[in-house]
Amino acid sequence: MTVTAPLGNLPEAAQRELAALGPVWGRDIQRHRDAVLEIYRPVLRAAPKSGVTVTRDIAYGAHPRQVLDVYRPVDARRAPLVLFVHGGAFVLGAKDVNEEVYANVLYYFARHGYLGLNIEYRLAPEFQYPSGAEDVAAAVAWARRHAPAFGGDPDRVVLVGHSAGGTHVAGYAYDPGSRFATGHG
Repeated sequence: MTVTAPLGNLPEAAQRELAALGPVWGRDIQRHRDAVLEIYRPVLRAAPKSGVTVTRDIAYGAHPRQVLDVYRPVDARRAPLVLFVHGGAFVLGAKDVNEEVYANVLYYFARHGYLGLNIEYRLAPEFQYPSGAEDVAAAVAWARRHAPAFGGDPDRVVLVGHSAGGTHVAGYAYDPGSRFATGHG
């Protein structure tokens, strides 16, 4: 198999592994997802993390999964906020898949001047719709109240969701049946 386009700092052997997974991904999604995470782990481990302090597992609600991590640029002064909500098919997943993923997302934003918040949420089947949107709302409310203490600007908030987390963000922002829907981004 020929690799035609380099993927940043990813070694050529890893690029070949990714290219080979392309045609077979759907045959065993969990196994191939884990393989991709392992391929990227060394690249993410080497990514810069300096200039960022992390405060982990701050409660934003009463449930044990209602916690978040704050990634703060050391010189944060009224930094815009980025809240990241992980995926997991609504029934699994975590804000930290391993020591690098999804921390890499928040390190990236914090290194570019944002106050990053990595959000955990309650899972189905124990919690049903609209609990995800409720958790996003609670995390946003917490962030707006506490952002100044971390050097953040509570009036500049960006929500980012991956997979199921994207659905929770969309439910919070746009679902007309949600009491949280803002109707705008």
